[in-house]
Amino acid sequence: MGQNNSGQSIIEVIIAVGIVALVLVALVTAVTVSIKNSTFSKNKSIANKYINEGIEAVRSIRDTSWTTLYSESGQVNGLLSSAGVWNFSGASDIPATGFTRTVDVSCPNNQTCNITVTVTWISGGQNHSSSASTVFTKWSN
Repeated sequence: MGQNNSGQSIIEVIIAVGIVALVLVALVTAVTVSIKNSTFSKNKSIANKYINEGIEAVRSIRDTSWTTLYSESGQVNGLLSSAGVWNFSGASDIPATGFTRTVDVSCPNNQTCNITVTVTWISGGQNHSSSASTVFTKWSN
């Protein structure tokens, strides 16, 4: 008479299904993390673009009128470009993008101003920010 191996086959099927399920969960998790990291990297790159644009905008304001830059000391501003000319406006800018940019101007004297441009955004339910600082000096008297 032969042996009955049907119980062994069911156990093998259950183990195989368990292994396949673990592999699928691992793959889905890896893809999800990859997409999240990719989205964060893309947003960080966009934020850095807005930061660089902000610094260049403040440089343009400084080059046009040191007095305008110096008078904003102690203020947090947004930026507005009209007909290719940058000006300070409001408390933040970049509407309808999901990003907010602020420019903090601090002039300890009439010869130098510390500029910090900060961009914030929300991704994956978390607040993120990136910033850069520079010092501008008065070019002429």
